[in-house]
Amino acid sequence: MTPADLGIAAAINDARHPDGGFIGHPTRMWLVTFPTAISELCDVLWECNWTDLGNAFKGGLDGSEVYGLYTDEDAARKVAVTLMAQRDRKGN
Repeated sequence: MTPADLGIAAAINDARHPDGGFIGHPTRMWLVTFPTAISELCDVLWECNWTDLGNAFKGGLDGSEVYGLYTDEDAARKVAVTLMAQRDRKGN
């Protein structure tokens, strides 16, 4: 299973070091959410840090809306573009 299959909580837990910290302590991450019918790339792919991520959830982001959390911008962008292309194909 991938972190996307498990959800964002599992992805974060997988990044934990046995001492309770985070492996590598990433300060820049890219969140990818599932696109809606009207989403544009900036809606489904955005850069965040831990504070931004926490605020997104406090602001109403639901774990079911999250596809994945990435430390590599290029990988996140490829996933986001693929999800949007899949959405567009289903819409036609």
